[in-house]
Amino acid sequence: MDPRQTLATIIHTIKIEEDLCVGTSYKNNFIDPERRRTENACLVFTCQILSRSSFAYNTTYFFEQVGLDFNTTYELNVGGTGMALVGTLIFWFTFMPYSGRRTIYLWGVFTMTAILFTIGFLKTHTSNSNVGMSQAVLTLV
Repeated sequence: MDPRQTLATIIHTIKIEEDLCVGTSYKNNFIDPERRRTENACLVFTCQILSRSSFAYNTTYFFEQVGLDFNTTYELNVGGTGMALVGTLIFWFTFMPYSGRRTIYLWGVFTMTAILFTIGFLKTHTSNSNVGMSQAVLTLV
């Protein structure tokens, strides 16, 4: 892309914002023209946290808590990272062009919620060592 064209676009955008008197302070993010955009950004960020997607990157601690040994925990974590890469590539090329990000995200959150409830239900039966492995496999899924 031509740098002059990019710079012209930036200058044009700044001119439009100055004409609209939107302003650039943090306070302006909560005033009418920008408030809805701020609410949407906060909602999307909150959904990422509430869907427990951060749980996927702290699995080693969870695996140790359900009673798996260190070697198994390490192998499951490395395998989970590989599964995430392959899953991302598959969804990127097969589902994304046809479904869109929002649909895939909502179905993913719904599925993850169901799986997390199943893991929580299995927590009541942790006296069996196979239950810990079941919880680990469901976490990777």
